[in-house]
Amino acid sequence: MENSRTHYGNSGFHQGAWAGGPGGARFYQKKWENLKQKYKEPKAPPTGVSTEGGEATAANRKWFNIMDEEMRDCPTISPPNLITSSMTPASVASPPNPNSESPVRGRRTKESKESRSREWFQEWMKDFEEREDERMQQIEEQERQAEERKRQEKREMGERWARREREWREEDRSNTDRKEREWRKWIVRRAMEERREREERERESRAREERWMKLIKRLFNSK
Repeated sequence: MENSRTHYGNSGFHQGAWAGGPGGARFYQKKWENLKQKYKEPKAPPTGVSTEGGEATAANRKWFNIMDEEMRDCPTISPPNLITSSMTPASVASPPNPNSESPVRGRRTKESKESRSREWFQEWMKDFEEREDERMQQIEEQERQAEERKRQEKREMGERWARREREWREEDRSNTDRKEREWRKWIVRRAMEERREREERERESRAREERWMKLIKRLFNSK
């Protein structure tokens, strides 16, 4: 049964990679959305209280700094400039963007960010798979121990029944021996009683014959 079980972190993980289950693309997409939601909650809590004052919040959790860096790299929309009649064309010019970069540098920065994001996601997937492998190993170990306990209980039950059967046979044998001994004693006792009865009858017969002989002699002597 254990050999037929597919390991979660090996072939089973790749078989369901696009099935939407654990290890699938939709599964990780959902995980990514959950991570972004968890990032938004400590960054902008519902109470409206900012966490930028340094107080201990959920922002100290694992991966928050990486998520914060990735989310801060998203483009922001600047508010529109208001034009009044008193403003000169020079004054309505767009303010300089301190974050402006050259196309080459921007492309390199984007590639670097994407590389860090991929590395982070790969590390997260590796950590997730290790946790799942460990969990599946624990489940398999628990199942193995449960099967071993069942086998042990069956062995103990079989041993108890075998021991009880031996006791029954020994008890029957003992009862048989006891009955046989009692039967033999009864036979011997009965034989002795019959012998005594026979001897008693023989004595009575001899005594009766002697009395008859004496009576006959006395009759002859009287003549």
